[in-house]
Formats: sequence, C-alpha cells, structure tokens
Amino acid sequence: MHPTAMYQWLTLHPAAMSALTLGIYHFASAFVGSLEMPDASSSKLYRFFFAFLNRLAANYARAGAAKATLPLIPKP
Repeated sequence: MHPTAMYQWLTLHPAAMSALTLGIYHFASAFVGSLEMPDASSSKLYRFFFAFLNRLAANYARAGAAKATLPLIPKP
C-alpha cells in the first residue's frame, strides 16, 4: 500500500488511527519499563538515558528512584 493511500485510509477511519497511536504508546511504555535500574557501576550515559526515557514516558517516580539509589559521592 502506498504511504499516501495509507494516510488517506487512516484519516477516513479515526478509530484505526487511535488504535495505532495506542499501540505505539504501549510498545514505547513497555520498552522503557523493561530497562534495568542503574546501579553504582552503571555508566553516566546509561543513567542519563534511563532517567531521560523514563521522564519522556511520564514514569517520574522511577526516574527519580534511579537518582535516589545512586551514591552522591562515589567511593574510591
């Protein structure tokens, strides 16, 4: 199916567009929810992406919990 024809079909069937949107949201939420909590040995990049993706997915408590479990001053 040509992309233009698919778009026209979706605009004529708003329930299908809603189902597609909810499906994408469910997939993204499951992906972000399956990420492991960072620990003290996790890299700064992983900790950043974990908190960033959880904030995008509106998992504010999980994003904040990751910061709370990390030590503020790394042990030598």
